[in-house]
Amino acid sequence: MTSGKFELMLSVEEKIVYEKAIPREALPFTEALGPKLWAEQAFCVVVSRGSREGRCDLLLGDERVVEIPAGEERLILEAGRHFDDYIGEGSITVREEREGKMFPVFQLTVPIVPHKISLTMCTWMIRDLVKIHPGFLFDFVSRSRLSPREIPGGAFHQGPEAELDRIERFVAKVEEGFRAIARHPASMLTLGHEVRRYRSGTDIDTNSITWLSRHHYALEGERPDRFQPRKILTRVRSESLDIYEHRLLRTLLFWLIDRLEALAEQCMRIEEHLEEKRAAWDTHRRRGKKTIWEQDDLPRLERIQEIRKRIRLLQQRLRDDIEAYPFLREAQTVELDLYPSQIFLNRPPYRRLYEEIRRFLDDARYRFDDSHLKYGIKRLSALFEYWCFVKVVETMNTILQQRPSGEFKMTHDTYLPTPEPGQHFRYELDGRRWLEVTFNKEYLPKREALRKGYGYGRAKFARLALRPDISIELWHPRASAPDWAIILDAKFARKITPFHWREFSDYGRLIYEFRTGRQFIRQRWLLYPGEELGERVLCNIPEYLQGKVDTPDLFIDGSIPVVPDERSGRISSGLAEVITRWATITGIVERRERSQISRGA
Repeated sequence: MTSGKFELMLSVEEKIVYEKAIPREALPFTEALGPKLWAEQAFCVVVSRGSREGRCDLLLGDERVVEIPAGEERLILEAGRHFDDYIGEGSITVREEREGKMFPVFQLTVPIVPHKISLTMCTWMIRDLVKIHPGFLFDFVSRSRLSPREIPGGAFHQGPEAELDRIERFVAKVEEGFRAIARHPASMLTLGHEVRRYRSGTDIDTNSITWLSRHHYALEGERPDRFQPRKILTRVRSESLDIYEHRLLRTLLFWLIDRLEALAEQCMRIEEHLEEKRAAWDTHRRRGKKTIWEQDDLPRLERIQEIRKRIRLLQQRLRDDIEAYPFLREAQTVELDLYPSQIFLNRPPYRRLYEEIRRFLDDARYRFDDSHLKYGIKRLSALFEYWCFVKVVETMNTILQQRPSGEFKMTHDTYLPTPEPGQHFRYELDGRRWLEVTFNKEYLPKREALRKGYGYGRAKFARLALRPDISIELWHPRASAPDWAIILDAKFARKITPFHWREFSDYGRLIYEFRTGRQFIRQRWLLYPGEELGERVLCNIPEYLQGKVDTPDLFIDGSIPVVPDERSGRISSGLAEVITRWATITGIVERRERSQISRGA
């Protein structure tokens, strides 16, 4: 690594595929297109920042993965398949701390070649979830970029903040170009006529000379009885700033103002929706406690209001630019039709500005529409979690042969459709018992759970609630806790590693019924797409899969590959068999003569 410079090195399987050294005075630096990465390949990143001032961190997409404190110069991201759950493009961003805030100093965009199963999963997850809400086509969790050209027929929504940031960066570059142009603006010579007193050397045309020889005056207006002695219609040459290039720049600023207005309207729609939620949640206030709306949605509302203020300030800034520069003020407004004119190509300030505008407009073709903003984002992990919840509900409908009470719910539906935590479906069994299938059910620490009247939860020494992706609970009336429960946690991973099991272990040992100490969660299963089709269901007690063990008291840990068929979209049978097996040993459904799990899913 070079001292005194900022350097980033990217290596794939011990082979350096990208290396860049930038003088610190040239920061921030952006590389629009870096080397291609394969999702199944491990890569590492090494950064030498040439300075020890302030903290430094590294982001993959929008997720911070490594951070070093002030005083350290070298940052290392250990080798791993960090883009395993990406499709499209990913970004590697290095930030440094300045005046208490983190600012990006280096950004590298890398195309990602996804795993074949990722492509299959992405296709069928979107096809299934778009039936619930069309917004799932635009995804709801984002930390990487994907060109809409890569997904036929699909555009991806993005919140207003990131688009506003992009426009602000573009406006800063445009204003820098305006300052350079203002020193020596291009102009053209125009020829006109003006009535003025004749003097020796005045430039006049032939017709004027003829008139002057016959009449010693010039007519004033259309009235022949009004004339001006000793004045003549003379030819006047003047310098005009009203040229094509300046007209286009003026039109561009008005176009940006219109686009910012669309962003402001989007913010107002989000604010209206959040205000509607406030009216619903204000009735659930407890003394001395914040409502759910105040905890979750009030920060969003404040953030959106701040974004709208930024939009208005930027709009006013653009209007001020039009009035501040004569070459913009004197130009006319035309259609936004950019082409490489002689001035745009041959004058350096104009050429640099032309390149920025062309780059921005080319990108904007895929982002802007008359009704909304388009943007391409795709990270598959969270999409996989909710898709698994939908598949579990569909599987339960098939096993129990009934439609449950409940519905799929989204938060801030007019913005990005995000699945609402705690949504559940209830299945009535025999009049005395029922099943609840819940997405992101919250198991509270003991003190908080008791305050809310719950008879079960997490151990009292724990401070944070546990939220498994999917829980299936068997209840009966007047019970303080479920009779039995099974936990399903979705991990978008090729292989299940010891890390996944450690992360998963708390669901069985820390959740219990407070009165009896009974641990009602006896089965925990990891759902994952796997590396290839046809992978088997595995668990810690093989006899359970073979149907030789029927007691519900056993602690069962296992993994279930959940992969849709490439042609039909049907998922492998392992999920249905595991749920059916659990429902059988708990007496929910009648026993079947043989189990299919032992033959693999």
